[in-house]
Amino acid sequence: MKTLSHIFACLWLSCGWSLAGFILNPYRYVVTGGPSTSYANSGGTGDRTGSITITKSNASCPLSETILLNGTNNSGSSFFGSGIVDGDWFYFDIGSSKIIDEMKWYQQNTSSHGTWKVQGSADAASWADIGSSFTLGGASTQTITTISGNTTAYRYYRLYLITGPPSNVPYLYEIEFKISA
Repeated sequence: MKTLSHIFACLWLSCGWSLAGFILNPYRYVVTGGPSTSYANSGGTGDRTGSITITKSNASCPLSETILLNGTNNSGSSFFGSGIVDGDWFYFDIGSSKIIDEMKWYQQNTSSHGTWKVQGSADAASWADIGSSFTLGGASTQTITTISGNTTAYRYYRLYLITGPPSNVPYLYEIEFKISA
């Protein structure tokens, strides 16, 4: 009697099927993982000013998408400004639904910007929290891992200020996304 593992192995050899993402045994199969995320995927790093847009809730915030998405993580002149209050947000329209499960934030110094959370949306109207809240800043390069459990693809990702205020001192250089292809 041929097992499921043997049958899949034969199909793989004869048809060139890939078994990546499967664990096979004679009784069942289990799909593991989801779409692979990477900073190297399109939209993750580099100049994304033509493919990702930023929308802000507060018009007095001088935050610049040209600076945060231009692929340069060690220079720039964008900052939060002094008019940002609790409940303010800015979101990224990444163009199509993709999974983001980590972000890197680059800034001039180690100033903190309060407590934030990441949210995702399919329509930029209804938002779902992703992971737990975190302190934005506190390091010149910060890897935001509180969203590492995200398995839902969203078109819009939002950074939402829970409590602040954010510092208006450091220049904000760049944000990068660990994103699905």
